[in-house]
Amino acid sequence: MAEKSGEFMYNGKLNPDGSVSLQGPHLRLTDKSGHEISVGQCGEGPRISFSFGINPEDYHLIRDGFYVEYSDFNVYRYAKKINEEWLGFNSIFQ
Repeated sequence: MAEKSGEFMYNGKLNPDGSVSLQGPHLRLTDKSGHEISVGQCGEGPRISFSFGINPEDYHLIRDGFYVEYSDFNVYRYAKKINEEWLGFNSIFQ
């Protein structure tokens, strides 16, 4: 049975007309000390995967570990009317 209401997380923007806009990826890399590492190329794969690259001269900065901040996820709430017509959705962050 399909849910009549709920929430979901998605790394794109759902537009009121039903289309989807991808917005990233917006990544921030830092070393274990919190110093920012320049991100080179970025990409998004199927579903919610993403990838990034750094310059070879910066490899030493990630040798002991690093942190990735990915800020493209949106949380959406949805609901259906009693007669099953679609009410739509909205982001809880907008």
